[in-house]
Amino acid sequence: MFPRRSSLFPVAGVTLALLLACASFPVVPEAHAQLFSYGRVAQQRAGVLSIVWQTVDFQPDTNGPTEGAPMFIGPAYGIMYARANISATVTYGPESSTADHSTRLLDVSLATWSRLFSIGASETSRLYLPLTLQTNYRRVAPKGQADSPFGSFQVTVIALGAGLGGSTERGKNVRLEARAAPALGVALRSFGGSTGMAWLVDTGARVHIREVFGRFGLSAGYGFRTQSWRVGEANLILEPGQTRHDYLGSRHMIALGLNW
Repeated sequence: MFPRRSSLFPVAGVTLALLLACASFPVVPEAHAQLFSYGRVAQQRAGVLSIVWQTVDFQPDTNGPTEGAPMFIGPAYGIMYARANISATVTYGPESSTADHSTRLLDVSLATWSRLFSIGASETSRLYLPLTLQTNYRRVAPKGQADSPFGSFQVTVIALGAGLGGSTERGKNVRLEARAAPALGVALRSFGGSTGMAWLVDTGARVHIREVFGRFGLSAGYGFRTQSWRVGEANLILEPGQTRHDYLGSRHMIALGLNW
């Protein structure tokens, strides 16, 4: 018998489409849906494409035995595309550094945000409250067991949050951005029809320098995320009375790329 996928799993795909649609409409007119959007900057930046390197720590959050549980501790690599108020990231970890858990990681994240209102503003700087909508899919599994309902972790999270953000321009060519936002949402497990909750705190800072190579500029950034997954699911590696599939994870991310 094939493992049954969650009946709510298609919601994740619909939400991804809604995120992309919503991201194309600027909520606050002053934002102009551009990375460089106000003040003395003469030419707008339309997008950023970056190479991503991150360190990942992903382990079960349980007092029971964890032998055989999917976990990942080590580096992951990928790409990130950002445009105005939306960013998408895909990263892959070829193998965990833990000696007794040879697993691989796949992460797909999509986030969009809108400025609820500005707290303070000047000709070149803004401080504001952002509303964020995020979805991320994580798969951690041994090689060849990506489709196993028990030997792999496969969960999609859809979360809504709010936080604090700011940006400032230094001359015509340099822009600094920073955001921090906690979020709470629903977690959907790919196998078994189980759902639960998830929370995360996402922070990041970026610097954009325009027209370093003709129309192309340079962008660099750092991000930190901590996240918890709480999914109700019978787990064969836990004690018989336990019915949770709980995990904690964190990541440090460095991104370097081109803007245009």
